[in-house]
Amino acid sequence: MEKRSHARKKVEGEVEGNMILADHLHIVDLSMNGIRFQCARRVDMNGIYRIKIERNSISLAMKGQVVRSTLCIEKRGDACVPVYEVAMTFRNLSQETKKSLEKFISQIGNG
Repeated sequence: MEKRSHARKKVEGEVEGNMILADHLHIVDLSMNGIRFQCARRVDMNGIYRIKIERNSISLAMKGQVVRSTLCIEKRGDACVPVYEVAMTFRNLSQETKKSLEKFISQIGNG
């Protein structure tokens, strides 16, 4: 049984993401409540970060709180690379940002 108030939408195609200390984020999925992404740098549990996501002509900057951060090791060729999978819940979104986020979500994937 799904406990989320908003369904997650799996991201397909290129969606750019960044935040302070992490230039490139690999966005895994997104909902009206939060985002899940992978990055190369550790982020603090319960930390509040500003995250920016972009696709085509839409660019959104939002604040979110980290609710989960898990270290995974990813094999790339002969090397093992640390990758953090991070779940973040959005905080204090304005009505305008919510509308833009809803439009953004409608344009990604088919998850």
